[in-house]
Amino acid sequence: MVTNFDLNATGSTTVDTALMTGVEKVGLGASSATGDTIFTGMTAIKDAQMANGSADLTLTYTAGTTGTADVQNLSLSAVSGGSFSASGVETIARNIKKLKTNHR
Repeated sequence: MVTNFDLNATGSTTVDTALMTGVEKVGLGASSATGDTIFTGMTAIKDAQMANGSADLTLTYTAGTTGTADVQNLSLSAVSGGSFSASGVETIARNIKKLKTNHR
């Protein structure tokens, strides 16, 4: 998970996951509209999350990772904008978390 508030961004921030091990979830924990993030080199389909922000999130899987009936899990919470993309995945299963508000 990353937080991306890059106010000087002229493009996306890229995170190369090729040498990472033990990763179970990738995504944005918080972001601004200019905090677009791309995770590249992913060798297995991992759960994704977008929370507390408005940036784009892109997952790029290596050749041979995706097949013909893949499901990409995506958890959404307090997202005010942005888009999601996962290369080669046929189905995106969304889990939208509602925020509770306590009024007194």
